[in-house]
Amino acid sequence: MKLTYRDRIILLIVLSIAILAIGFFALIRPRINDIKESDARLTQVKGKWEDIEKEINKIPGLQKKINETYEESKKISKNFVPVKNYAYEVDQYMQQYADECNVIIQTMEATDLQEMPLEYYYTNYVLLEGTMFEKADINGNYKAGFDKTFNSDLTLAERNVETVLGQQYGIEVIGSKEEIWNYLKKIADISEAVVITDVEIDDYYFGMDPNDPRELTWSEPNDKGVKKPLNALTPDEGYSRCTINIDLYSVYEMDKPVVE
Repeated sequence: MKLTYRDRIILLIVLSIAILAIGFFALIRPRINDIKESDARLTQVKGKWEDIEKEINKIPGLQKKINETYEESKKISKNFVPVKNYAYEVDQYMQQYADECNVIIQTMEATDLQEMPLEYYYTNYVLLEGTMFEKADINGNYKAGFDKTFNSDLTLAERNVETVLGQQYGIEVIGSKEEIWNYLKKIADISEAVVITDVEIDDYYFGMDPNDPRELTWSEPNDKGVKKPLNALTPDEGYSRCTINIDLYSVYEMDKPVVE
């Protein structure tokens, strides 16, 4: 069958359209789908980047907070005794106070570093109510003041006890009443976390007969600050043995964080 010129033109047009359609479906449409998928992934990545950028923008504030926390930890750690890993280091730390007060150390015993509970200090108050109290507390101020104090101490009593590093130090010294008093005050005035837990004085009369009206007179301090009794009848007069138990609390100082 012969095709006319018109038929051939129509056939060429149909074939061209078919080729274009096949090319569209075979090549162009998949690319369009790829572009749509890429756009979707780009949107997702942009969202993630925005989230990351928000976190990055927070870094300067976080760095400031971390550095502030570190500085605060340094201030807190200064309230504690520097860490002493061994018992002899505790003895060296405490020896200076005995030397300053001229007490004579007889024996000492110190524990190595260990974990110890850091108890809170509070007082168990008892309100003695009765007829006199009721008549005096006509406005209720006494009772209100008691409740306020009692409730604050009750709050302390109910808190969880923290655990820190600590060591126990027991020492037996000989000294005069003034020397022992000064020694106890020196320990009590230590700015770090040092707590006297027990004091036992063997002779509260410090070698004197309680029935003897005689009072000791003391010399002027020598070049080491030591006074001697001038009218003592025995070497023991004016002196007593004293046993003191002490708790020392420590914390490890935090390393400076690297925030750059």
